[in-house]
Amino acid sequence: MLAAERTQLAWWRTGFAVLAVGLAVGKIIPQLSGDEVIWPYTVIGVGFGLFAVALTLQGTRRRHDVEQSLRTGEPVQTNHLVQWALTVSATVLALATTAMIIFN
Repeated sequence: MLAAERTQLAWWRTGFAVLAVGLAVGKIIPQLSGDEVIWPYTVIGVGFGLFAVALTLQGTRRRHDVEQSLRTGEPVQTNHLVQWALTVSATVLALATTAMIIFN
């Protein structure tokens, strides 16, 4: 049970770190760069914020699934669609951020 709790907290820590990246990309970097066009930064920052929410929710869901699995003795079911959605989201955000670095 404690391992499930620690894992949930790891998902949450990752979510908070991603939220900090979103704040930096969406608000701080445009101010420091002095760019007049800030909407791309805002869009990417919001994307990171939504990704942070998804990570936090997935961590809580995963803990629930593990605890239920321990109670019933059934193996933990992994939702592959959610895992792929998180992977694709992280990849898109990384590529968008890299593009902003290259083209600005």
